[in-house]
Amino acid sequence: ETMPPKQRKSKPSKTELERIKREDDERRAAEEEDLRRQQEKEEEERREKEQQEREEREKHQAVEKERFDAEKKELDEIEKKHEAALNKLKTEQKVKAKWDRYMRCDGCPDPSVERELNTYVSLWNDDMGVKEIGQVLRECEQAKQLGVELMGVVAWDEDMSERERNRHSKSIAMLERMQEDRLDLATLHLLQFAELHVNEDSGNLEVTENSDSIAFCLWGNAAKNPSSIEWVCVLDLAIVQGGRMLNHCPMLNTANSSNKQRSEDC
Repeated sequence: ETMPPKQRKSKPSKTELERIKREDDERRAAEEEDLRRQQEKEEEERREKEQQEREEREKHQAVEKERFDAEKKELDEIEKKHEAALNKLKTEQKVKAKWDRYMRCDGCPDPSVERELNTYVSLWNDDMGVKEIGQVLRECEQAKQLGVELMGVVAWDEDMSERERNRHSKSIAMLERMQEDRLDLATLHLLQFAELHVNEDSGNLEVTENSDSIAFCLWGNAAKNPSSIEWVCVLDLAIVQGGRMLNHCPMLNTANSSNKQRSEDC
């Protein structure tokens, strides 16, 4: 049996091709339009969300600013009251300090007045005579109190110029050196006349004296025993003021006659 010949598919016509192309273009355009509309919708939603968040943030910031301004105003008022109270206290302290100084009537100079302090220092330096250790400590106490008073002036006066602060700092250091020098001179006098201060029981040089804030202690081996060891400690001196050592004299040697001159020179 003979098979019938296959029929060839006819090619689409030009009109058909144009229709197919037009449908594809329309479909693609519709998809692009849907995508554009979707993107515009998302963008609009994003802008609306950002606008809402911005408005909420600005509202919160406005509330916080109002609260901050109220607190700042309150704190400023408190600060002004405290500053006024502090200034009043400083003024009262200055007036009280001047009145207390006036009522003391002890002849002490005002250390904040340069002329009075210079006069005090000059009289101190001219008065280099030999004195009992008790008198020396009383004078050192007075110089120490002037230094403490001057430190109080520097601490309380915030309006003081830097130049004046430096001048007062130098004055405080000078008053401390004056005390050290006066104590050194008193120690030298005690060593020169050590035999007047020998303890009869121990045979040692022993001198102790106290004031309100200064403790003076001097000890020395004054026994002249040739059979003792050649080198002995004859002096251990510590001068303490307010918990701080002002001076410390090194150990001396007077064990035999060959070392006697050395101790006298020291």
